[in-house]
Amino acid sequence: NGCQRTTSVFLEDDAIAISLTGQNGICGDNTVITVDISNGVGPYTIRWYGEIDGYAVTTEQRYEITNLPGGIYQVTVEDINGCTDSATIEVESGATDFYVQHMVSDNGCGALNNIWMDFYNGQAPYRIEWNGPVSGIQTADQEGRIEITSLERGEYTVQLTDGQGCTS
Repeated sequence: NGCQRTTSVFLEDDAIAISLTGQNGICGDNTVITVDISNGVGPYTIRWYGEIDGYAVTTEQRYEITNLPGGIYQVTVEDINGCTDSATIEVESGATDFYVQHMVSDNGCGALNNIWMDFYNGQAPYRIEWNGPVSGIQTADQEGRIEITSLERGEYTVQLTDGQGCTS
C-alpha cells in the first residue's frame, strides 16, 4: 500500500564516566576523595581500594569518601546496568601534630624569667602567642627554637600556630 511512517528517536550516551578530586588532610587529619559521576543510571555502587578499602551505594552523582589515610586509591563506579568506570588518585594525610618541648627558667629573687620552646612538624610561618601576667606575640619563619624573655612570675598559656592553622 506504500504507506510510510517516520519516527524520531534520541539515543543518549549512557556510558558512565567518573572524575575524582582529592582534598589532602592537614594538621594530622585524614583525607577526602570526591567522586563525580556523569551519565549512567543510578543507583551507583562505588568501590575504593588503597590504604583502606570500602564501598558505598548512592543514587547521587556526587559522593564523598571521607576519613581516608593518605595514599594511592583506585575508585570504581558501577551503575545499575553494570556499566563501570575507574580512576586513580593520590591524596596525602596532613603532617602529624606538632612536636613541642618547652623549658622554663625560674631565675628567683625577683629576676625576670624565660620560656624556651623547641617545635617541629608544622609548616611555616609560625605564630607564638602567650598570655599571662605579660602577654605577647612572636613569629618564626622556620621550625626550631624560640625564646620568650623578660617574663614576670606567674602562670602562662602559650599557643603555637603554623601556616596551615594547626595549633599546639
